[in-house]
Amino acid sequence: MKTTVTEYQPFVPTARPVRRFVAVLAVVAVAFGAWWWSGYAAPRISAKAVGVHVDPATGRASTVLALRNDAPTSVVVRDLGVDYDGIALGRYVRDGQDVTGRLELPGGTSTEVAVDVEVSCSSARHELFPFEDPDSAYSTDEYLRVAVRTSLGLDRTRTMRVKGSLNPLVAQLCLGR
Repeated sequence: MKTTVTEYQPFVPTARPVRRFVAVLAVVAVAFGAWWWSGYAAPRISAKAVGVHVDPATGRASTVLALRNDAPTSVVVRDLGVDYDGIALGRYVRDGQDVTGRLELPGGTSTEVAVDVEVSCSSARHELFPFEDPDSAYSTDEYLRVAVRTSLGLDRTRTMRVKGSLNPLVAQLCLGR
C-alpha cells in the first residue's frame, strides 16, 4: 500500500469577501437609519404642556398640549391617554374643532390641542400628585400616552413625559389653589 501525502494549503481570505460583508452591513445600517428617520417604524412625536384651564365652579378642566411630529412623514393621532386613577382624558380640540381620533399631524409640523380632563379628586391619589405639598405639584413629570397611525397604516403607541400637563389642574381642582 502506497501512502500519498498532499500538501495542505491554509485558507487565506482575500479582501473581496470582507469588503462585501462590510458593504452589506453598511447598506443594512443605512436602511434601518432611513426607516427610523422616516417615522414609519417608530413615530417621532413629542409633546409639551403649554397651559391648563380650570373652572372650579363646574369642575371642568383642560390641558393645552403642543404636539410635534419630527419625522418627514405624516401621522394621525388616534388617542391620547393617561394611566392614573381618577384622571381621564376626553376629547381634544384644535382651533375650535373636535379632532378626537383623527388629528392629522403632517411631517415636521406642530399644533396645539386643548384636551378635556376629567378628575375625580377622591380617586386621584397617586405619588405623582403630591397633595401634601401643593407647591411640588408643578415640578413633577406626568406620563402621556399617544397612539398614532403612520402613513403606512401601522398603529404605534408612545408614552412620554409631559411636565405640567396634569399636576397644575389637579392641584387647582382638588386643593382649590
